[in-house]
Amino acid sequence: MNLKVRFALLFTSFVAFILIISSAAIYILYYNYRLQDFYRRVKNEGEVMYQAYIAKAQTPDSLQKKSKENRYALSAQSVIIFDSAYHVLNKEPDTTSVTLGKDFFTRVKLHGEYRFQEQKRESVGFYMQASKMYVYSSAYDKFGLKKLKNVKIILLAVLAGSLLLTVFFSLFFVSQAFRPLRKLSEQMQRTTELNMAERVEEGKGNDEIKQIARSYNAMIERLRKAFDYQKSFVNHASHELRTPLASMLSQTEAAFNKNLDEAGYRDVLTSLKEDQQEMIELTNSLLLLSQYEKMTKSTEWLSLRIDEVLYDTIKAAKKIFPEALLTLEFLSIPEEENLLIKGNEALMRSAIRNLIKNAYQYSVDRNVSIFLRAENNVIEIIVDNVGPQVPVEDRDKLFMPFFRSQNSMEKRGHGLGLAIVQRIVDVHKGTVTYIALNNNINRFVISLYK
Repeated sequence: MNLKVRFALLFTSFVAFILIISSAAIYILYYNYRLQDFYRRVKNEGEVMYQAYIAKAQTPDSLQKKSKENRYALSAQSVIIFDSAYHVLNKEPDTTSVTLGKDFFTRVKLHGEYRFQEQKRESVGFYMQASKMYVYSSAYDKFGLKKLKNVKIILLAVLAGSLLLTVFFSLFFVSQAFRPLRKLSEQMQRTTELNMAERVEEGKGNDEIKQIARSYNAMIERLRKAFDYQKSFVNHASHELRTPLASMLSQTEAAFNKNLDEAGYRDVLTSLKEDQQEMIELTNSLLLLSQYEKMTKSTEWLSLRIDEVLYDTIKAAKKIFPEALLTLEFLSIPEEENLLIKGNEALMRSAIRNLIKNAYQYSVDRNVSIFLRAENNVIEIIVDNVGPQVPVEDRDKLFMPFFRSQNSMEKRGHGLGLAIVQRIVDVHKGTVTYIALNNNINRFVISLYK
């Protein structure tokens, strides 16, 4: 059973429950109204007969005439008047034969009035205190029961018709309500990595269906970017790996085709070693970037002092780049608590080391200036160097994997360092930005929010 039919049945069940309760309530109310009204009429007719008997103002003929009129008003009416000793004083019609036990008179005298049903007849007994007489009045509600039966038939017909209409309209409206979901399902079935530019119509409203459509479109956009990134990553990685492999192959073939001396072979092996080291560095960068792409913020990270991380990273960088002139300066005197941040120390060292390496490689004077600003809610790590600035049209792509700006064409590299930095900073819920200052100063700013 699909969801549309299930909703239609559920809605029909609710409506059917309400209709059944309403019909039953109408039937019960009308039944009680008919019963009470007929009891009242039966008693009234009994009182009329009793008053006629007491007054003795009418002749037996007129009394009989009155009795016939009463019997015409109420079908199969019977009225019996008893004295205090339970003897019959008068009965209409004369053929009336009713057996009443002592319990009947006891109830009538105790309550003043006693109503009961017997053989589809409504009967009323009441006690006249002034004359110490008992009156029994009974009749058959022929027309009231016929009306009650008609009401029952009408209610059942209306209930059946209402249920049929409810089923029809519930299916219709549920079908209309589920139309956007059906379109969404069809769209999902058509969506592949080849046509991820297609989107579901969102509309202008803000109901649940449109929210699902917007969420679906947002998901498809994220998947499209992920596929584009993956495709770009594979293409660039293949290209970058192909270059050193082609170089190694050409050098090897050249060495086979030439009779080289020992010095020549050493030159070839040295060149091959450099290409191999470049491949190792590229492979390690690819592995790191792939690892960081899967990484998310951890709630189990410990607090670390960012100034100590900077000192250790600068010390290690001086060993790697002995000719670099690295300086660290505090832009303000921070409180110790402002230097603490939740994070991964190894990742932060990797990000800062890549920024220092990038600044050193593209510096014209080998100077790299590092600044630290620690305030209440943010820690800023600033890395400056003097060198060719990134063109304006390339700045939006600066942190993309394998992207190399025009100012870096003469330098060796693969364009992965800044991509690694951005991913590490993203994991720490921070930002990294590039700013081109005056006097050819390139500035990278890592902002970490506490």
